[in-house]
Amino acid sequence: MLTNNDISQLYNVTFQPATVQRAVTDTAQKAVGAAEDGGDAFKGFFDAAMGAVNQASANIGAAEQAQIDLATGKTDDILAVMMAQEKAYSSLNFTVQVTNRVIEAYREIMRIQL
Repeated sequence: MLTNNDISQLYNVTFQPATVQRAVTDTAQKAVGAAEDGGDAFKGFFDAAMGAVNQASANIGAAEQAQIDLATGKTDDILAVMMAQEKAYSSLNFTVQVTNRVIEAYREIMRIQL
């Protein structure tokens, strides 16, 4: 079974809460800049968010195709199938975490009284 350390080495990435927090902080700063810049920064943030969602969707599709190929006998590389599944899981998990943090930040902003 692959561990997080194995996956991190294979994809040359690290999954640490600090990394997610930094990404959310950068995103929040871009959103604040959007209010000041008249929406250009928000468009960039929205495009980046949609890019992450599209990438997660593509990874999930690749994992499903790898599973189908294994089941139909087109491939016998179980490691490649496991890697595709882990990559899809990791990208989906990251997207969900960022989404939850953005929603949490939005709710906090809405609680601010002017």
